[in-house]
Amino acid sequence: MNKTFDRYASIIFFVLGLAIFIYSQTLTKASFGSTIGPSAMPALLSVILMILSVIGLITAIRNKSESKKAKNLDYKSFLTILGALILYVFLMEPLGYVISTFLFLFVGFQVMEKGTYLKSGIIAFIFAAGVYYLYVEIAKGSLPPMPFLNL
Repeated sequence: MNKTFDRYASIIFFVLGLAIFIYSQTLTKASFGSTIGPSAMPALLSVILMILSVIGLITAIRNKSESKKAKNLDYKSFLTILGALILYVFLMEPLGYVISTFLFLFVGFQVMEKGTYLKSGIIAFIFAAGVYYLYVEIAKGSLPPMPFLNL
């Protein structure tokens, strides 16, 4: 664990979260066809980012052992996740939220733990469908629907 890097990264992510939160408050409060304004999700995610940054900073400060040998970075996994993220962004509209999120999560789970296809598929589907249901049906927000459903 590189304490110096973790400290700086935590501070940078906290400042980024604070900036996103402040900017999200400038977004319009009403959204077409939605009872949740466009500022709700960025504000929530920025608060989560700030909380996690503080936890990361505290952990980096409390950890006394400095690793003398740096871990080998796994560039293949990083590039696979980055490529999946870029595809996720471009496929969100044509495939809809549920399908594109399912595919992104499935690829991510396979990069982290290869071979658990059924478990990865079930968790990815439950998460994607659950978030869609909670956000669209319960909170009355709007996300891209599945392309073959005209709801």
